[in-house]
Amino acid sequence: GTAHITLADNDNSIIVVPSANNEVTFRNIKDQLAQLEEGDIVLLQQEIPADTVARVLAYCKQHGVISILNPAPYRDIDEAVIENADYLTPNETESAALFKEDLDEALERYPNKLIVTIGDKGARYFNGENHVTVKGFKRDVKDTTGAGDTFNGALAVGLQKGFALDKAIELANLAASYSV
Repeated sequence: GTAHITLADNDNSIIVVPSANNEVTFRNIKDQLAQLEEGDIVLLQQEIPADTVARVLAYCKQHGVISILNPAPYRDIDEAVIENADYLTPNETESAALFKEDLDEALERYPNKLIVTIGDKGARYFNGENHVTVKGFKRDVKDTTGAGDTFNGALAVGLQKGFALDKAIELANLAASYSV
């Protein structure tokens, strides 16, 4: 597929023509999934079919494989999909579209699962007792394209290395700040 990115006022819009991404099925990738071991991490986004995302997350949950779902590009997500993801990492705009409730309420509904990125202000989550904001890093922003992808990749690395959630998010914020 292709993606055409337009920039205006340090923000981007992406027009995607998915092509091969639309052909990714659970059947296509089940052999690769079978090679995963407990404690491995799978990072998913929504550029592949919703059914594939749902089935991969269910597989991961069943086999003890950690999963991160970056709900971009935005589309509605079934509650079962959210429940099967270990981590859900929308930005503020995606979070507002996914959860028609106040951000604090959404965070409280998904403790240690819902991590909402808030640009250079960092990221927020609820640890079961307190709302936590992990600080971001201010940069001279040129282009935010890929910042969410960078955040999620670094979050996966931090978690794989055994970092506590707040430290993994701090690493992710730092990495994302260098991508802008």
